[in-house]
Amino acid sequence: MTASGVLRLAWLSRHRAPIVLAQGIRVRRSTPRLPAARGVNGRIDGTDARAVQLVVLGDSLAAAVGIDQHADALGGHLARRINTRTGRPVEWTIVGRSGATAREVLGLVDDVVLGAADIVVVSVGVNDTKNLHSRATWRAQLSALLDRVIDAAPRAAILFIPLAPLAEFPALPAPLKTVLGRRADDFTAIASELIATRPRILLSDVAFEPSHRMFASDGFHPSSELHGIFADGVVTALDRAGVHGVLAAVEQEPPHHRAPAGIFDDPSS
Repeated sequence: MTASGVLRLAWLSRHRAPIVLAQGIRVRRSTPRLPAARGVNGRIDGTDARAVQLVVLGDSLAAAVGIDQHADALGGHLARRINTRTGRPVEWTIVGRSGATAREVLGLVDDVVLGAADIVVVSVGVNDTKNLHSRATWRAQLSALLDRVIDAAPRAAILFIPLAPLAEFPALPAPLKTVLGRRADDFTAIASELIATRPRILLSDVAFEPSHRMFASDGFHPSSELHGIFADGVVTALDRAGVHGVLAAVEQEPPHHRAPAGIFDDPSS
């Protein structure tokens, strides 16, 4: 958390400002710095069909901080689920950086990588929350990021992971977790509004029973088990929309913006 963020957090907490200020400083100093996962590129073999291209873009969730290998994180979990459903090979590419905000993730967008993607999963917002960016700043910077991803990934279904429930993080004490949790909920609501007006973007599902096993050893980043739940949420969102539902919003766009056959289509049909 930045120094200015700590001050804004104290102001937002009003009468509890001294407590929250002290907690914010203490958490920042005491939380262990865990490394990101290894294996940013991977593949699961399948039929002779073209491999599904999966890109995970974003912050420490994308980077899988606290997990040894991406095979055991969101990218690997989701690749296995797609492979099981379709029989097709799946190749994943991870583009993530711990601590990245929406503006910083925008700078990570690679036209070549996203241009080949069938699915792009975007995770961002926790750092914007804990750094206490204003709602207006979050709205503007997330809007810019989403528009950039749509442009860079013209054929992909794009899934946005809702902000993690900061109020449930073991590393955060009360009342700090309450303040940050409410702000995360506000930011997810803003993200939902922005997604509703944009083609090919879906808000993924995230539902889990909070417990220590859902978090890495630092009590802040998701465990492999929670990454698997995030992957389930992506598949659920795609199922709920249906292949045509995912693509319907772009039917009126120019031909070079239209997506190919759905990723869950039978490759032999």
